Amino acid sequence: MRIHTYPRLIAFLVLSLAARAGQPPAPDAFLDQAIPSTALRINPNNSTWLQFKTYGEQVAKIKATIPKPIILPDGVVDFVTSIDKGYFCTFDFGMIFVGVLKELPTNRKFLDAACPRLEMAWSYNSSHDAIVLDFPWRRDDSRTSGELLDVLEHTVVLSPNTVLSSGGSRANPNERYFWDQHKLDPNDSWRIAFDALLSKPENVSIAWKVRLAEDLRRDMGFPLLVTNLLTGKMKDEHGTEHVLIVNSQPEMMNPGPVGSISYYVFDFQGKFEQGGLCSIGYRCTDASVWLDRAGKQLTLRVFNNGSYQIDEQFALTKKGLVIGDVIDNTGTPLTGYRLMGTNYGFPLLHVPN
Repeated sequence: MRIHTYPRLIAFLVLSLAARAGQPPAPDAFLDQAIPSTALRINPNNSTWLQFKTYGEQVAKIKATIPKPIILPDGVVDFVTSIDKGYFCTFDFGMIFVGVLKELPTNRKFLDAACPRLEMAWSYNSSHDAIVLDFPWRRDDSRTSGELLDVLEHTVVLSPNTVLSSGGSRANPNERYFWDQHKLDPNDSWRIAFDALLSKPENVSIAWKVRLAEDLRRDMGFPLLVTNLLTGKMKDEHGTEHVLIVNSQPEMMNPGPVGSISYYVFDFQGKFEQGGLCSIGYRCTDASVWLDRAGKQLTLRVFNNGSYQIDEQFALTKKGLVIGDVIDNTGTPLTGYRLMGTNYGFPLLHVPN
């Protein structure tokens, strides 16, 4: 019986392989095909770059390269175009390094290289036969907005490049996981809760603007973790208390685009109320923030040229965080010509709800 079984088995395998060979390719098979050579700049050393000048131009180049429709969240390109000017200045787009070529990259590798520069994650949607871009921080979470807000208020988040007890400055484990796995560490409780709170249906439809602006200003060619400076309760000009979250986007080079802080204002149920970004001041570094004992004033401390201490004092109004006094290292308020060209507390963006 065994002698007769082998020919039957071989015949079955041959027929199976023939049937598979006749099957049409999978809908996403194009992802493993090479992009057109005209899409990239190829240097003499075979390094390849995607060149562009603006966010919109980068989106257009991706659309021209990938042989499928590209779908973005509504309003993203128009929003970035409207804010990427003047003192806002997202980090210079310029070009994206794609890799050192032995052969042209596939559509998949091209998207992997290009989309993070837009602060977007990509996926192939078979029902639309299209590449869908979305915010990489969007996530589902069964916890209520109020529960997420409670986590944010009572969880300490490590800053990148924390100095560890063993000595030396190095990336903390959450940051290393983020770089290696391209997602948040499952133990990174604060950032997971922050992403989830912004992703709630009642928040994401408007809060995405603040988060996208924050991410673009913090990006220096590759995505970076959110750096939280403060989560606490602050009273507005009328004495109403809110939950305030302040994050940092440091100056990437000196001189260069001014650093900034981003802020998110929530009610006690976790509903986004308003947010925005403020400049920390020209050539200023090492930002830290705190609230006064009454919870009415936010102080932002920075160091001009790394040494000259400046304190910027903000009040919370319907127009967001509004700069008041700017205090030098002697405790004297700066006025007149001493404030010219410094951009201390300059409002870069305000997003009302």
